Amino acid sequence: MPARRVRPRRLAILAGRVVAFASCAAVSACASGPAGTQVGTAGTTNSPMSPGPATLSASPTTTTAPPMTTTTAPPTTTAPPPPDATAADAARGALPAYCDMPATQLVAGKTPTRFAPKGGQLGTFHVSVDLDGDGAKEYVTNYWCTAGGVAWPELLLVYRSGGVLGGLVKLSDFANKEHSTVSAMTAKGSGVELAWSAYEGAGFFNRYFTGTLTMPAGKPNVAVVPGRIEFSSQSGGGALTKASDVAGLEGTSAGFRAIVAKDLAAALRDGGDCGGSPPGVSVDNYWPHDVANGSVYGCGGALVIWYVTKGVWKAFYYQSVPMCTELKSAGVPSPLPKRIGMQCMTAGGKTVAY
Repeated sequence: MPARRVRPRRLAILAGRVVAFASCAAVSACASGPAGTQVGTAGTTNSPMSPGPATLSASPTTTTAPPMTTTTAPPTTTAPPPPDATAADAARGALPAYCDMPATQLVAGKTPTRFAPKGGQLGTFHVSVDLDGDGAKEYVTNYWCTAGGVAWPELLLVYRSGGVLGGLVKLSDFANKEHSTVSAMTAKGSGVELAWSAYEGAGFFNRYFTGTLTMPAGKPNVAVVPGRIEFSSQSGGGALTKASDVAGLEGTSAGFRAIVAKDLAAALRDGGDCGGSPPGVSVDNYWPHDVANGSVYGCGGALVIWYVTKGVWKAFYYQSVPMCTELKSAGVPSPLPKRIGMQCMTAGGKTVAY
């Protein structure tokens, strides 16, 4: 029986199907429709009897990255500030050697009784302020003591928590006087504003100071503003009776001492034959660099105001209440410190404070 002949066109269709099935086997996913149907690109459906091979499209390959590992830093911990120093800390605080007593520990704010008759105690002025910026307040107070009857210049003590002595300031460093006594203490910002006086004996030759206590680099420091100097009795009325006495005007400027020396020389020259009290000059008060008051006495004495005008010390002498216009014409500054108590007379005859 003769072999059956296959038409060329049918051979081509069969070959196309073989290629299509081979391609589908090689691809991980083939789109499929109903049985016997191959889905081509762009959604085109090829009939089993369609000429030519079906067109196949492979699904895109998706690569999934491994999950990222996030490292979380451990939380930082800030150490809390040390506790504030208190009055109780200071009352049992450490004390430096002073007033001929060794370093010791305070007991209820006082030196131990074993040092009697020497002794000392914390003063009445105190403030709490963070001087060194560490977040904790220091306790600042004054301390006075005696080596047996005579009070020494006071100390400024800075205490930390637990009675630790953080530092001290000796008021004697600012004036070589027998006594130095705190008169005011106020916390301001990260510092302490202070006022104190230094003097001899029972209140002679007083010098007054103001200043601000700070603690840069952990060490107490006082920036000082020299204040009024009060000169009290030396002999009789507090006189300077010889040229060498002028050098004793401690804390005054060279220009001021020069004009006082000039007034003293004139008093000694003009008043030597008057009898009675020796001629001289008395300086009562001095305000640094601008004004002072006192008297020139002997024969025909007078009260005097020394003052600075245009950088030069001058003097205004008077024996009775002067006219206000006289003071102004002489260049006497106004107002003068209240302690001088300066008065003047107006054109209408009224007495007023200058």
